[in-house]
Amino acid sequence: MFFLRRNMTYEDDISKVNIDGDDFIEKSRSNYFKVKHFDEFEELCKQWNLDILYGEHGLREGRVGFIISDENYYFGTSIHDFKDELVENLEKGEVCIVKTVSYNKKHLSEIYGRIIALDYKGREKTIILNDIYEVIEKEWNEIDFDKLTLVI
Repeated sequence: MFFLRRNMTYEDDISKVNIDGDDFIEKSRSNYFKVKHFDEFEELCKQWNLDILYGEHGLREGRVGFIISDENYYFGTSIHDFKDELVENLEKGEVCIVKTVSYNKKHLSEIYGRIIALDYKGREKTIILNDIYEVIEKEWNEIDFDKLTLVI
């Protein structure tokens, strides 16, 4: 049984978290979206070592996506490295959403997660998993968050 306390110094940039690389797992992928120039998207993925997702059926048909990292973070890259090029190639009305979860495979004492949305206009919105503490502290102010523990 693990007891997790509120992490007061949570780092929202997962790349700055100091975790032993051999035990650190990251999974990160996008949704499916439409691009203006498929060949430019393929080149972008090749340049940044991304696995391309090809939408072939139903709502995904004609759309693409990518996998940034599916195991070891240090072999991956960050959406911030290529977001400007990606945004320029998104079709009007499209949004690229990248979901990332990271954790230590030997124990789950820390789980990091974030979602980054980029739209065709270049707008960006990030949601951090650990922000839930601040949200509920503001909305449920009668809870003593210094004593908050989660039992896993």
